[in-house]
Amino acid sequence: MLQLFKRRKRYNYVFIFTYGRSGSTLLMGLLNSLPHYCIRGENDNLLYRLFWACQALNNHRASPNAKNVAKPTSPWFGFNNVNPGRFAERLIEAFVDDVLVPGREHTTIGFKEIRFSQNEVPDFEGYMAFVQRSFPGCKIIFNHRNLINVAASKWWAAMPAAPEKLQFMEDRFNSVQSGPNVFHFYYDRIDDGLDHIRELFSFLGERFDEQAVRQVLAVPHSY
Repeated sequence: MLQLFKRRKRYNYVFIFTYGRSGSTLLMGLLNSLPHYCIRGENDNLLYRLFWACQALNNHRASPNAKNVAKPTSPWFGFNNVNPGRFAERLIEAFVDDVLVPGREHTTIGFKEIRFSQNEVPDFEGYMAFVQRSFPGCKIIFNHRNLINVAASKWWAAMPAAPEKLQFMEDRFNSVQSGPNVFHFYYDRIDDGLDHIRELFSFLGERFDEQAVRQVLAVPHSY
């Protein structure tokens, strides 16, 4: 397990958490303008599903019914051999290698995700703790946008109670305080002065290349 952890420590990690139609694809493009960055797109909340799998294993292991498991007559036969820590490490290592798929030139990797409703992420606090525990030192960017504009965009416009659903996710994100490893980025604060993007790059500890940033902003992202 230590060897897996050392392999994963070769990288820095940055994650963008938001809701759909927030400008997150543009934000992803801004980060990928850094030559050593590789921030992948959405993966249908795969990392949350890995969190759920780890939780299921730990919960079952703690069940008062899981006793005498070394006996072949037990319904939980063999569960004494389960190694939840190693299971979690191997899942995360596979996620890095086979989903994020960093190139040799990349030192900072991550992804963006937009699925944070109550149905999609029932345990938001537990998931945030899992992310920070699985990727020590990772940086999380919560991306925000004017909810009225979001609710009128694409599929949100046809969705019942879209404003309420968006507000629920917005409130979740706002419950996490800014700090050395958490940054709240606001799409509506992008202007010609680029001051907010400079703040983002400062948070990441990266050099701000104005020309590269303006080139990204000049290209349409998403759809």
